Amino acid sequence: MALFLDKGQPHFTDMHAIMHSLDDIGLYHNWLITDWTCYAYPPEMREDVEWKTGAELMQMLDGLSGVQWVWGVFSGFEPHVTREQALQCPLPCTDGYPGF
Repeated sequence: MALFLDKGQPHFTDMHAIMHSLDDIGLYHNWLITDWTCYAYPPEMREDVEWKTGAELMQMLDGLSGVQWVWGVFSGFEPHVTREQALQCPLPCTDGYPGF
């Protein structure tokens, strides 16, 4: 699934708003967050590669409403997929991706 925003916001990287627009999809997945940069770095995000349950991600974002995420890849996985399983594949990235 891909989500693109066209207009109407002061910035287009409010992950709080984006994740809440996904309703239960965001809550009931595990999230691999890679290649990320944001203003006001969340203290919960200490690593270049982060793994959050949907509940952990939503709770963190609820405390960061309005924080602008400059860049990042948020990859959702079914709840049974573990961090270790997800990391067996090449990490998704934004810089240098040939599809853009």
